[in-house]
Amino acid sequence: MKNVMSRAWEIAREAVKAFGGSVKSYIAEALRMAWAEVKSSVATILVKEWKAEQINEECHKFHWVLVRTDRHDGTYALNLTAPIIRETEKAVYVSVEACTYGESYREFKCWIPKSCIA
Repeated sequence: MKNVMSRAWEIAREAVKAFGGSVKSYIAEALRMAWAEVKSSVATILVKEWKAEQINEECHKFHWVLVRTDRHDGTYALNLTAPIIRETEKAVYVSVEACTYGESYREFKCWIPKSCIA
């Protein structure tokens, strides 16, 4: 999320140079543009079905639903909202895409054991 905000401020500053005015007047549209950039470059991670279900159950605590694609081979593709945040020998900490029932997208951060990555 920090990357989206930083990119939005960059876009807003570029707009000020090009069109004049204040950065604040461009920030709303710049946020939309920065988020669109992130969404267009979303990577995916393949995880085992049971792990995807477990992550989805965690999302339900917040009344969110995990955004996932069933590959019909026992794995799910999860959309990442950012590159891998942290990695250890046995697991990766990632930010996956989730949404509320009203289709408002959120990021849900979780650890995924490397043994669960297909």
